[in-house]
Amino acid sequence: MTYDKAFRIGEHLDLFTPTTTKGKYICPICGGDDFSISKDGQKYNCYNSGGECNKEIFKWVGERKGLSIHKAKKEDIKTYSPPKDPIVIATTVDYKSPVTEMIAEYENEASLKKYAMWLNYPGGNKVKRVLTTKRKDGREKREKNFYGYEKGNDKSKITTIWEPYHLELFSQATGKWILDLEGEKACDHALHRGLISTCILGSKATDIDHIIRLCERIKQYQIKGIIYITDNDKEGLDKAIKTREIVASQGIPFIILPITYLYPEVPEHGDFEEYSNHTKLSPEAIKTNIELTVGANLEELLNIDNSIVTVDIREKLDRAIEKPSPIEVTRQSQLLLNRLLGDEFTEDERELQITTFSQEHRVNTNDLRKTLDLMRKRKQDQEYITTIDFDNLINLPKTPLDLYYILGEKIGEEIYTQAKYLYTNPDAIFVALLPAIATLIGNRQKVLVSESTGFKVKPILRVMIVGDSGTGKSNILNASTWALQERDRQLMNTYLHLVDIWFKKPKEERDDDDKPVKLQYVFKNVNFDGLYKNLEINGGTGLILRDELKGYLKMTQSDSGYGDYPAQDLELFEGKPINKERQTSEYCYYIPDPVVNILGTVQWKVLEDVFNHRDDENGTSARWIIWCGELPEYLPPKRDKDKSWFIFLNKLLDAVTSTDIEEELQIDDDAYDYLVNWYTTKIKPLIKQYNAPQIKSKCTKSITEAIKLAQTLHPIQYHFRGSLISSQKGESTKLVEVKSNSIVKEEMIIACHVSEHLLGHFIYGHTITQDSLIEGVVAKILAKIKAKNELTVSECYRSLGGTKQKISRDRIGDIFKQLIDLGLVKQIDSHKGLKVKINTDKD
Repeated sequence: MTYDKAFRIGEHLDLFTPTTTKGKYICPICGGDDFSISKDGQKYNCYNSGGECNKEIFKWVGERKGLSIHKAKKEDIKTYSPPKDPIVIATTVDYKSPVTEMIAEYENEASLKKYAMWLNYPGGNKVKRVLTTKRKDGREKREKNFYGYEKGNDKSKITTIWEPYHLELFSQATGKWILDLEGEKACDHALHRGLISTCILGSKATDIDHIIRLCERIKQYQIKGIIYITDNDKEGLDKAIKTREIVASQGIPFIILPITYLYPEVPEHGDFEEYSNHTKLSPEAIKTNIELTVGANLEELLNIDNSIVTVDIREKLDRAIEKPSPIEVTRQSQLLLNRLLGDEFTEDERELQITTFSQEHRVNTNDLRKTLDLMRKRKQDQEYITTIDFDNLINLPKTPLDLYYILGEKIGEEIYTQAKYLYTNPDAIFVALLPAIATLIGNRQKVLVSESTGFKVKPILRVMIVGDSGTGKSNILNASTWALQERDRQLMNTYLHLVDIWFKKPKEERDDDDKPVKLQYVFKNVNFDGLYKNLEINGGTGLILRDELKGYLKMTQSDSGYGDYPAQDLELFEGKPINKERQTSEYCYYIPDPVVNILGTVQWKVLEDVFNHRDDENGTSARWIIWCGELPEYLPPKRDKDKSWFIFLNKLLDAVTSTDIEEELQIDDDAYDYLVNWYTTKIKPLIKQYNAPQIKSKCTKSITEAIKLAQTLHPIQYHFRGSLISSQKGESTKLVEVKSNSIVKEEMIIACHVSEHLLGHFIYGHTITQDSLIEGVVAKILAKIKAKNELTVSECYRSLGGTKQKISRDRIGDIFKQLIDLGLVKQIDSHKGLKVKINTDKD
């Protein structure tokens, strides 16, 4: 944001048109709706333009309000002469932590606890400190401090003279520089490392007389000058500039050193304490680092100034302190930078090399560190990018399953034909059919995985179909669940008929035990209590069908406000017994063997929210089969009178529900060995390949998911195919009979193939929705390049949504260069900047 003390934009809000979002206005320059003005009326930024409109807004307001807009004249800006001699910081070995002497501890009615104490410093200086704390939930919070110095041994007399902090050490700093830090804590951290430091205590930080007294002591002990290390915030910088004006008026050299020059990653409001705790340098190396950093950046540090506040000066200050640009890497410096990235130097040696290089080449040390960080990140990104098969990843939505291989010619043809009638992707119908079949199996059958442990798997599948609005996702759900919904309609008609008969009976003949109950397979608009109630009636099984899963997903997130819904959702996925005890019997449920499947659709934005939710790393998304295939724009279904699809679905329903299936479905030894080998050779390597915890979690669930898919597809293989083709290496093909009570190897091969394909969809969905991960950004950029054939950085930036996607032009340009280096794209001539195309010549 832009800061400007003389110009307060909050005083001119009457010029701006507010939007529906609090604190947001229409930008008068670009017309965007994301122009932000802070509550204090001082900070403002146009996010639509990435801040490019800010300077024009300043002028725009000035023209309409008659404000004086001028650039600062050179003679108006205060300049400070650099010191003639090299800067050497004074050191000491005499520093000792102050001895604390408790005076009193007492408590008042407002639950405030106060500690009064003396801090005894060397040289006879004493500080009286009163700490006030307020208890809350068993914890104590510090409220305020009070400081006072006293002379002599009479503790009852507190003098009104405030001396500089650790004045007793000033005599050791003659002819050298000392540090000035914000607050005693930061000062003590510097002193612990032998650097003579001071600070201005408490409310005296802005007291002119007190600062002049510091100057008098500096002159008294013939100290060369002060290096003032500011905290990482605007308040610290402003305080430093005000202090410098007073100190400079007394003829004492004063250099402002923002802490970001020593520690670029310091958190907001961070100070020397954070740097001291972060750095691994020795005290001598810290001293040298500060001296060389000041020397390398001396001209810039001396001219940090906001004494005349204009847009130009403020932006220069922002660039110098907050947003330094990386240095230009020349051929001469490349060798050293590469060495600094390696393991050749110790931490101390590396820091000395950085500061020495900065001083010799007049390079900002902060910029040099940023350049090194950028090079290190780029190197890591390149190493990581080479592990990702982006070509397969990007083409995955268009890569179809072979439904003839998975389901057989007859059933495969049924799905392909139905997809043509609906103008949709046949794979979407197949994937949506899986939870419908699993619902029919319900809790009547489990797969016995291990006899020794008693581990069994239930047919619990959760499927979300991902697609943009207007791609006919609802038709896919209806086509795959038509048989279940038709059965529900029949059950409802029967229920209404029986209820009618029951109510026609005389009241004395009505028995509540004989009252009809409503059975159903599909639950559409239901919360957990409603679901449990229906599960009790339906024997514990059912399918949650949601046209839009957004509401369900939000309900099961930890911050949804729905109590323990996230925990209940996990128990449903695992098929654990539901035993809900409440004071009201109406809300008490016991379902010993629940099997609840879920099927629904989401749009890409919802999927992005799911993957980027802060708690998703716990594995919420990994419970879902996510299908991200290509869906065409919606067209009304054909009006053909072919009923074969509905005949097939009814046959499937009858085959699964009318047959007495085995309570336990076995996995034969060959099938299990194949499953384990598949996981070890194909899935486990992905865990190391991808950084995302969601993908790792999904991979670990792949064995169980493959077993569930094998169980779900088993009725089709057994009732509609009867035998499968086996092709062993070195043997001729043969037919293998599908058994009623076990999964054979050929079935497991099919299930693993489907599971692996759907895992690819999960990885694609996660990758394409991530702007914070390099693979997500690269996948998006490569997809854009592939779609447009040729693309410039600016064109790619605009096509990705510009500022709304938070992917800067610089980042896109850097990724373009990495992709060129890796041979994934090649550069082509263009007068519009860097332009690339997919490298079709790549091996």
